Amino acid sequence: VISGNPHASVTMMGERAADFIKKSYGAL
Repeated sequence: VISGNPHASVTMMGERAADFIKKSYGAL
């Protein structure tokens, strides 16, 4: 876990979630 910048990890999680949602809707 990154301990330096919590905002960076949150942004990465948000981008991954958005990419996952895009792939899910793309599969439909």
